[in-house]
Amino acid sequence: MKKKHGLIVLLVILFALPVFAQKTTTPETTVTTISLTSFHKLVVNTAIDIVLVQDDAVKQAVIEGDASSIAGITVFIAKETMTVSGKNNSGNAKIKLTIPVSHLSWIEINGDASITSANALSSPELTVYINAECAVNLCSAGKIAVTGANGHEVRYTRNVQKANTESLVAELLK
Repeated sequence: MKKKHGLIVLLVILFALPVFAQKTTTPETTVTTISLTSFHKLVVNTAIDIVLVQDDAVKQAVIEGDASSIAGITVFIAKETMTVSGKNNSGNAKIKLTIPVSHLSWIEINGDASITSANALSSPELTVYINAECAVNLCSAGKIAVTGANGHEVRYTRNVQKANTESLVAELLK
């Protein structure tokens, strides 16, 4: 008798589990390539994760995210300045833009962006101008200068590493 009750309880649980299970869906990741021409300045005007890769040969950037989010991102180059703009996605959707760079001299951040370098950048001098809340984590073979806009204070940590490289982690203080 106990075996029958145990079996009945087990069957009830097995049939009830699908009723209480929550179905979660994640948007599919879309990957798009963007052809590039030469640029030395980068201006970021939107919430996006940017990964800089020191590479003199690659002439394509790669943008990843769900299709509706990346459709709102525009990337264009004019007068040796790459500008990344888009709808204010307020960090809800993760969009990642991987950009090969060569001799980058200026980064201006005007959106809630995250800028990191995947490897040491070969820029002899790189200026990072921070005009919005952001996260910056860069490594360069040259010098990195950081300034905050409109009197904002910027807190950063500078580390001199092996092989004459310098890394910098910065954030804008309100």
